[in-house]
Amino acid sequence: MTTHVLFRGPQSRNDNWQTLFADALPDVTWHHWPHVENKAAIELMIVWKLPRDYQQDYPNLKVIFSVGAGVDQLDLASVPEHIQVVRMLDPGITKGMSEFIAMHVLNIHRDTFSYINANKNATWQQIPTIPSKKRRVGIFGLGHLGQAAAKRF
Repeated sequence: MTTHVLFRGPQSRNDNWQTLFADALPDVTWHHWPHVENKAAIELMIVWKLPRDYQQDYPNLKVIFSVGAGVDQLDLASVPEHIQVVRMLDPGITKGMSEFIAMHVLNIHRDTFSYINANKNATWQQIPTIPSKKRRVGIFGLGHLGQAAAKRF
């Protein structure tokens, strides 16, 4: 029995995913949106965001795989109970996101953006440095990414 998978994303990523699936699961029939002849055959969907009419368009959908850093971009309240949502975890995403967060916290802490604007305006004025022990950093949520960001600090 063939499983039909739909990938909704850019062509370059589609090519990578399709190659990985072909090597690991040769019985999978791969589809890249919007080129889907038989939408009723789709059982698995790999997405960043859900298409508006996915429930009507893909009546046999069983699993949604989120390729985002989380699933916040998905309206989980709209997903029927018979469809599973899988949050795919990639250690590279966690590492990259925690580095991205740390970079921005340090940029704010060291007034990098003020210095960039001063450079653009050809003005210079030293900004007093505030010791890091006098700064507070808040993290909204200590899920997988929140914990990784907290550990990085």
